[in-house]
Amino acid sequence: TLTYNGKAQDPEVKVGSRTLSQNTDYTVIYSVMNGSGNYSVLGSTPINTGNYRAELTFMGCYDGVATKEFTIAPCSIAGAIVALDEPTSLVYDGSEKTVSVSSVTLNDNILNMNVDYAVTGQLTGTNEGTYTVIITGKGNYTGTIYKTWTITKANASITSTPAPIANLIANGQAQTLVTAGSANGGTMQYAIGTNATTAPSSGWDTELPTGTNVGTYYVWYKAVGKPNYNDTASFCVQASIAVNQEEEDRKAAEAKAAAEKAAAEKAAAEKAAAEKAAAEKAAAEKAAAEKAVADKTAAGTVTTYLRSLS
Repeated sequence: TLTYNGKAQDPEVKVGSRTLSQNTDYTVIYSVMNGSGNYSVLGSTPINTGNYRAELTFMGCYDGVATKEFTIAPCSIAGAIVALDEPTSLVYDGSEKTVSVSSVTLNDNILNMNVDYAVTGQLTGTNEGTYTVIITGKGNYTGTIYKTWTITKANASITSTPAPIANLIANGQAQTLVTAGSANGGTMQYAIGTNATTAPSSGWDTELPTGTNVGTYYVWYKAVGKPNYNDTASFCVQASIAVNQEEEDRKAAEAKAAAEKAAAEKAAAEKAAAEKAAAEKAAAEKAAAEKAVADKTAAGTVTTYLRSLS
């Protein structure tokens, strides 16, 4: 069996270890098998794939005749170089993309489309992904080559940047911190971070962030790519909620009044306690004095009585 190489090929004829020379040691007539299985005489040496028969007539130092059947098999295109139209990496834009095979080269020979090979597979595409073109040998060629091309994601973009809402005053309720942003090819998401340099790794949401307490808020935002789009980078904007000074002043006044009232009540209580203690002390002293007088009087009466007895 021979393999197709694009050239006329004569099978090697040997007697023992000696290779014979055509037109010196023999002449040959070639026939090719047709679709009915019959052979038809060729007027030249075989080139294309097929089943052949060689009828040899020996001459010179050799005599006699011989018949030999042989095959020229298709050549594999496995090592061929396939070129697609440039570029083979396209960027998604919503429109259908198309590629084609510009050339197939094997052993420095350019093959002919639809003669030496057929092209099938994914020659068109719209969405992001990898597409495969199939090149299949035909006629004098066999085998299959797979060639890929890609549509890459487009980059989402932020078309309206979130801005901090001005003059937020603490009121005990949650307040939206920034205005809504907008994006092309993506969905806006937000998260509150701990600083302005490192984006948070969690807590992202499509809802606008809110805050209740007084302080500075690091609001991060980005556009998360829709299908066929990449995410944007993350960015930070600072918002703040200020103290409600009027409320703080009211609370301070209430606290001061409460403190003064408590101090007055304490002073009054201490005064009442002191007066009560003084009164109790005076009563005790009076009782003691009265007792002393009573005791003295009682003692005098006893003495007089004893004298009268004597």
